[in-house]
Amino acid sequence: MSRETLEFKIDYNSSITLTFQIMKTISLFLLFLTIDGGFCCSCFPSHSQTAFCKSEVVIRGKAISRNTSPQKDHLKSPLINNGAFPPLLRMYGDVVYEIEVIEIFKLPPETDIKVGDTVQAVTGANGAMCGGYLALNTDILITGRQNGKSKLKFGLCNFKAAFSSLTNVQLEGIRGLYDCRCQIYPWQTDATKKIDTCYGDEFPGYDTTCLEQYGRCSKEESVIKGKAVKEELNPPIKGDLYSSDFRYSDVKRIYDVNVIEVFKAPEDVQVKPGDVIQAVTRASGSMCGGYLELDTEQIILGGVNEDGQLTFSLCTHKERNGVTPLQLAGLRGEYSC
Repeated sequence: MSRETLEFKIDYNSSITLTFQIMKTISLFLLFLTIDGGFCCSCFPSHSQTAFCKSEVVIRGKAISRNTSPQKDHLKSPLINNGAFPPLLRMYGDVVYEIEVIEIFKLPPETDIKVGDTVQAVTGANGAMCGGYLALNTDILITGRQNGKSKLKFGLCNFKAAFSSLTNVQLEGIRGLYDCRCQIYPWQTDATKKIDTCYGDEFPGYDTTCLEQYGRCSKEESVIKGKAVKEELNPPIKGDLYSSDFRYSDVKRIYDVNVIEVFKAPEDVQVKPGDVIQAVTRASGSMCGGYLELDTEQIILGGVNEDGQLTFSLCTHKERNGVTPLQLAGLRGEYSC
């Protein structure tokens, strides 16, 4: 074998070795990119009613301290902490908040938490680990799940809001008016399309912030045929609603309705044809307020409030005309609920 041939083989083998080393380096780099980029947390938009109904724990509280728990045992390995792995794999343990409980809206029966207690609320180390954040010394509504008899756990995707930012409708909802027999989704898909569900995209172009802050989904308790004969605002407002001294979200629109036919009503509500009842809604469509055309027969669906008034909204089904014989038969008893 000649020297020239030997040198050629050495150069060739060196080329293979160099290429292999480069490929290993690139593969390792891509592996780390994959690991580092794989740590993220994304949340599907959730209406406050859906968040309330799906949560085990819903409280009003104030975070008075924030501490980091010791690093978890499986993260103490030298293999992870020697710098070879991305920082997200070397994170410390959970974040633990101390919460003063101000008001309780929902708890599992076995949970030992009461107003005035200081409880621990546990969450992930940061947003990439689905950890939530609570501002200290702020009155906050917190939703989450049970974590032992006197602890709760929450994350980035759990509904949290400054208590002062909640609308009257949201406050009424968490204090008892959210009907967990139905749900609210921001849009319809084949996966979410189901009975007893309200969808934000059923009203194209409509402001979904309104649905979030002023919308409430419930099974209709009352279905009547009636004619609105009078309309007024309460409190009374002269001139433009939006330039009045009142917060327009507090203003209601009240209709006097002559009842023509009753298809459905709660057992404790006495209403019959010929009665004049009040139907109440929010004053403005921007707050999901509904509208009834005066002196027009229409089918009205809604709930019933504590004053015995029919309540309806922009999202509530109202039919002025076009009711088919089949629909009418359904309203008169053929619909199987």
